[in-house]
Amino acid sequence: NLSVEVGATITWENQDAAPHTTTSGVSPDRDGIWDSGTLNTGDTFSFTFEEPGEFPYYCTIHPFMTPTITVTGGGSESPTSTPLPTPAPPTRVPPTPVPSTTVPPTSTPAPSAGNTVNSPIVDFTLEDLSVAVGTTIIWENQGAAPHTSTSGISPDRDDIWDSGILNTGQTFEFTFQEAGEFPYFCTVHPFMTATINVTEEQADLPTPTPAPSVSVQSVTVGPSKDNTLYESSSGALSNGAGQYMFVGKTDNTSLARRALVAFDLSSVPAGATINSVALTLNMNRTTSGVQEVKIHKLLADWGEGSSVAGGEQSGGTTPQTGDATWVHTFLDTANWTSNGGDFDPTASASTQVSGTGQYQWSSDQMTADVQAWVNDGATNFGWILVGNESTNKTTKRFDTKESDEPSRPTLTIEFTPEMSSSGPTTEQTTSDEY
Repeated sequence: NLSVEVGATITWENQDAAPHTTTSGVSPDRDGIWDSGTLNTGDTFSFTFEEPGEFPYYCTIHPFMTPTITVTGGGSESPTSTPLPTPAPPTRVPPTPVPSTTVPPTSTPAPSAGNTVNSPIVDFTLEDLSVAVGTTIIWENQGAAPHTSTSGISPDRDDIWDSGILNTGQTFEFTFQEAGEFPYFCTVHPFMTATINVTEEQADLPTPTPAPSVSVQSVTVGPSKDNTLYESSSGALSNGAGQYMFVGKTDNTSLARRALVAFDLSSVPAGATINSVALTLNMNRTTSGVQEVKIHKLLADWGEGSSVAGGEQSGGTTPQTGDATWVHTFLDTANWTSNGGDFDPTASASTQVSGTGQYQWSSDQMTADVQAWVNDGATNFGWILVGNESTNKTTKRFDTKESDEPSRPTLTIEFTPEMSSSGPTTEQTTSDEY
C-alpha cells in the first residue's frame, strides 16, 4: 500500500522467484486503468498517476495479493502508463473456486484396486509422469500456496480434468482410461506445467520418481488467544472474547490500543527447522489512511477472559477474570512489568495498513521468533501489534478468532522436519485455513 501525490510515477520490480502482475481493479476484476502483464524475476513496470483517488490493484497470478494506491492532490487528466516492452498477457484466475475432491472420468470401467500413483505438488513444481491405462493419479498440495491440477496447455484448459483450488494438504485424483499424452498446469501459477504420458500396458504398476527423504512441509494455524490492551492507568478495560482487536488511537481520545495474538504450535514437530512464516490479518474498519503497524515479540504470558465490549468495541469493557489489560497480564493475579505490555522493543516485522482487507506480516525475525517458540514452548507468548500512537485518529480494527471463519487470523508456517534413521520424525499436519 502506498500514498503518493498526483503526478507521481510508481515503478514496480519483481524481486521474487515467482512471476507476478500489477493489475488495477478489485480482485479478480480488472478495471482497465493499468495492467503490467506477467513480470518475471527482475522485470519492472511503471505507471504515472494523473488524478487523485484510491486505486486498488492485485496480482492476477496470485489474486490474494490486494493492496491500494492512494493518490492525493488535484488533476484532471486520465492517468497514463509507461510500461516496459509489452509483457505476455496474464492468466485470469476465477474468484474463490470451490475445491474439488473428484472429477468424473470418462464412462469406462474403474481400474483394478491398488493401481495408483501419488504425485506431490511441492516447491511450485508439477510432476511429469508415465503411467499405464487404468492408473489413478492422486495429487496432494504439499506447499504453502494454493495450486490446481488442470488439464490443458497453459493457460487454456481442455476440460479433461480440473481439481479446482487445492489448499495445503488437500488432494485430487483422476483415473486415466485411454492412452495418450496429457499436458496439464496450475491455473493459479500458470508457469507450472507438466505432462502425463499414458501407455496401453497395464500389467505392471509404474515406478514413480521417489519422493525426497525429507521435504518442506507447511501448516496453517489459527490463534490460541487474542485480546486488546486499552490504555488505562487502572487497567479497567479489555475485550478478551470480542470479535475485534485494535491498534492506534481513535478520533475521540488520546488513549492508545494495542492488539495481542498468540498461536498454538503443537502441530509443528519437535526438532523441525522453520523456513518461513506469514501472519495474515483481516482489517475491517479504520478511521485513517495508511498507517504503519508493527509486531513485536511478547516477553510475558497473558490472558484472554470472557469480556465482550459493546457496539463497535473500540471503547473496550470491564475486564473479566484472566483478561489482559493495559496494567494486567492476567486480571487480579499478575501485572506487566511496564504498563502497555512487555515486549521486545525491536519490531519483528511491520506492514503499511490502509483500507479494509487482508494484510500480511512476514520476515526473517518472525521466522526466528517461531523457531524459538518451537524449540521452547514455554516462551511462546505470541506478538503484540502496535500502530501509530503519535497522533489521534489512527485506529485500525482487525478480526479475531471470535469473528467469522474466513476473516480470522492465521499463521502459515513452512518447515523441514527433523530426520531420524528411518526418515522424517513426523508426517505433515494441517489445520483448517480460510
